[in-house]
Amino acid sequence: ILNHHFSLGFMGYGIVTEHKLENYTPNDRLIEVNGDILLRGGYGGMEMEYIIFPNYPIHFVLHSGIGIGGLVYDADKWRYKDGSYYRNDSEYDNDDDVLESSVMFVYEPSIKIEFNVLKMLRCGFSGGYRFVSGVDLPNTTNEDLSDFSFGLYMKAGIF
Repeated sequence: ILNHHFSLGFMGYGIVTEHKLENYTPNDRLIEVNGDILLRGGYGGMEMEYIIFPNYPIHFVLHSGIGIGGLVYDADKWRYKDGSYYRNDSEYDNDDDVLESSVMFVYEPSIKIEFNVLKMLRCGFSGGYRFVSGVDLPNTTNEDLSDFSFGLYMKAGIF
């Protein structure tokens, strides 16, 4: 944090839920997919913030993040049997897991409301919009990934 008002940092986000693809068949290779085809990915980059009235117990933060990331269509080869998941190692070949991949660019402006909980602890809520470009996958578009974003967060440090 510079001058109690400006903040520079790094960000990183991932797609941690399963997004099953419908109506997709790999075109460039003939492989047998014995499970679901999943969209997975993540992105990271730089973030900048301007903190309005940082010493007030409740204050606003203008946030902007810009980064680069990647997406893959992944052949899910996990099996469910007897109440647990397992991977059959004889079927597992890491080269066959990734069916297609793409790079993406992300710009995410947001506004936050932040609470000074303790001298070295802040928490808050954020809301913004994620703009995505550069996606080059057959069943996924920039518009599919561009959307409103909301979050909860905690910061620890010397403010």
